[in-house]
Amino acid sequence: MATLDYASILQAGQQLVPNIREQAYQREVMDFRREQMQAQRAKAEAEAQEQAAYKAQLEEALLSNNPRDILRLMARFPNMADAVKPVWESMDASQREADLTQMGTIYARAQAQDFQGAAQALRARVEADRAAGQADPADEAVLAGLESDDPIQRNAAVATIGIQLAALTGDKFAETY
Repeated sequence: MATLDYASILQAGQQLVPNIREQAYQREVMDFRREQMQAQRAKAEAEAQEQAAYKAQLEEALLSNNPRDILRLMARFPNMADAVKPVWESMDASQREADLTQMGTIYARAQAQDFQGAAQALRARVEADRAAGQADPADEAVLAGLESDDPIQRNAAVATIGIQLAALTGDKFAETY
């Protein structure tokens, strides 16, 4: 008579019975991954909504050319100013003061509806930059907007200067304009 191998029988039986600990662990891993994916999806949706809000408020500020709209934009999206500041802070104090004065003059003239005077002041800056071999396409685009007969382009150009001033001066922009 053959002897029974109880160890083999138990091992075969254990393979038929599910490992509850392993299943619980797998379930927890899946739940954790699902929560991570939901969090990532929520973050992406929030970023998309924030980007859409930024674009809408930027467009409003560009079209209205109203200093209050510019201030609201800067208050709601302070990281916009953070993008400009490193370049600004790399300049020496006299260069910053000259740039700020020039930008303020251009903005004030444009706010007073003296678009020709604002364009003339900016044109001098653009030509000096070109002569120095440092043409700035952003300044050239603003100049084209100031020289345009289209009021929407003019407002957008003036608002662009206002946004730069607000980013660099913060509360002083509100006091001045």
